[in-house]
Amino acid sequence: QTKAVTMHTCKNCGTMWQPELKSEEAYKEIYDEHYYQNIWGYSKETDHLVARSKYHVSKKFIHLLHEYKKGGTVLEIGCGLGYLLSLLQRDSFCYDCYGIEISSFAKKVSEDRLGKGRIFSSFADCKKKHLQCDALLFFDSMEHILDQNALFADIDALLADDGIVLVIMPDSGSWTSTFMGKHWLEYKQDHI
Repeated sequence: QTKAVTMHTCKNCGTMWQPELKSEEAYKEIYDEHYYQNIWGYSKETDHLVARSKYHVSKKFIHLLHEYKKGGTVLEIGCGLGYLLSLLQRDSFCYDCYGIEISSFAKKVSEDRLGKGRIFSSFADCKKKHLQCDALLFFDSMEHILDQNALFADIDALLADDGIVLVIMPDSGSWTSTFMGKHWLEYKQDHI
């Protein structure tokens, strides 16, 4: 069960943030096996059901990627259990897929899905491979990253000159957010 948190909003630009941020190590501890069980309903027995659900959510994102990059090296930041990357790995445009995942549990599941050496624990580990990425993907993950300044420096280091960055994240201006108010499901402890 994730814990709801108080969020602050800038009256000028609308940016939202948590007033009491944890350390990066504390955030890593949130993403254990129980997180994926509670948030996604994941277990080895339900993996095929979660995969089917993720496929339907991922289709629009994959279509968007197809519009801009047909093939090439793709890096998903915060790849979770590797569902999106495994779909892209089988895609007809032949993507060379990699991921970054701080959760040791999710990293292992993703590696089982994609193969060893394809999932990194950090940007630093990824940079050692000297990847130049044609596309960087943030599929409901950018809101989980504590140091946004370091994130943009890492993007600059990994993105090819003609590369693209695709981001999907919760929209606090959406009709569901407006309707649910302070009970909106995206106000939670692991969203920075």
